[in-house]
Amino acid sequence: MHAGAGRPLFADCNAVSPQQLQRIAAIIQAAGAGFIDAGIVGPPPGSASLATRFYVSGPQAGVFSQLHGQGLLIRDLGADIGRASAMKMCYAALNKGTIALRTAVLLLAQRLDLGAELRAELELSQPQVQEQMDRVVPYLAAVAARWEGEMHGIEDTFAAAGVPGGFHSAAAGVYALLARSELATEKRSEQGRERPLEEALAVFLKALPPD
Repeated sequence: MHAGAGRPLFADCNAVSPQQLQRIAAIIQAAGAGFIDAGIVGPPPGSASLATRFYVSGPQAGVFSQLHGQGLLIRDLGADIGRASAMKMCYAALNKGTIALRTAVLLLAQRLDLGAELRAELELSQPQVQEQMDRVVPYLAAVAARWEGEMHGIEDTFAAAGVPGGFHSAAAGVYALLARSELATEKRSEQGRERPLEEALAVFLKALPPD
């Protein structure tokens, strides 16, 4: 990229660590362009009752305010580049990290021949958790390769902040496993929603090394 007569405005909406985002911003700004840090939280616009949230930061982040209310909620986090990416990392650490932990526990229960017993206990004591796993886990393989990289970014964010980590390196391993499974060739747009959880777990188990 080379500086030109104009001054384009570049918005990075990828899920990356604040440290990586700062490196990207430096390259873009050195070329003469403006830069906005943006982190996307939620489903695509129009796909659910909850609007997509765009967390933005940087000196020119206010440009995004034009999109507020048009299927999007814009959350301006101030002038510091990196804050929006940090917010994305925090949210994904909890959301996608929890999904990875639940998937790992389900695989463990299957390996220990306790899958039915764990389901019965969760349906009794934590039915909302079981419902979420039934709804989400069977379709994770289609996004697993992308989420694996996101987990590494989260791990870097924990390390840079001096907060004990390690959780999301393991989560990256879970998503790497799913990305090796037979279901990883599916496209999200073509997935149905009828696959039983246990059927997906049986496929995921095939990608594990022998016990």
